[in-house]
Amino acid sequence: MRDLFGVGPLDGFSTADWLATPSQRLLEVTAGEVFADPIGELTRVRDGLEWYPRDVWLFVMAGHWRRISQLEHFVGRTGSRGDELGSRLIAASLVRDVMRLGLLQGRCYPPYAKWLGTAYAALGRPEQGALEAVVAATDWEAREEALVGAYELVASAHNALEVTGPVDPHVRPFHGRPFRVLGADRFVSALRGAITDPTVRCIDHDAGSIDAVSDSTDVLTRPYVWQRLRGLYGGEVE
Repeated sequence: MRDLFGVGPLDGFSTADWLATPSQRLLEVTAGEVFADPIGELTRVRDGLEWYPRDVWLFVMAGHWRRISQLEHFVGRTGSRGDELGSRLIAASLVRDVMRLGLLQGRCYPPYAKWLGTAYAALGRPEQGALEAVVAATDWEAREEALVGAYELVASAHNALEVTGPVDPHVRPFHGRPFRVLGADRFVSALRGAITDPTVRCIDHDAGSIDAVSDSTDVLTRPYVWQRLRGLYGGEVE
């Protein structure tokens, strides 16, 4: 376990450990069948890591909403300037974050890229058809139309969780310009405002967990690398 995580989960998993550990690694340890555990320590580890503590979960979701808020208006802004390739690239990035949010809302650890689509499809999420339309769209207007449909469904799913007060799930113009956005920063604020754990509340950024910070395989598969990021979450760097 120390080789897998860089720390011993039975010694206690801190807020920094939760947020600096890639979701794929948490999934690896908690998924699948256990056929024999006579000592019981593996079962104790799996039970302890089954899912994020509530406020850590809210912070992780807030990080993906933040990523959406940073890019959501660029799909139309690039496309309207004739940069279709750029618009497609940004839309694909947004689709990935919406998929990760869908998994997190369903209390499923998002796997790494190879299995992300498979894990997401297994949930039968209502926005899946819209996300498929986004990546199939051949112009930015159709791309935006599909994206805003997906946003509203994921926003409604957020409200159904009842982890924050209700947030208006409808899209709106981007500062009066002819581009529609959800205003995903509103969900970041709601989630951060619902956090009561002081160790999570005192984190001074909305970057989210390590999976929202980096998608580098060299970072996400090497505990001695990701342990250096514990300082982002108030932990001591190993």
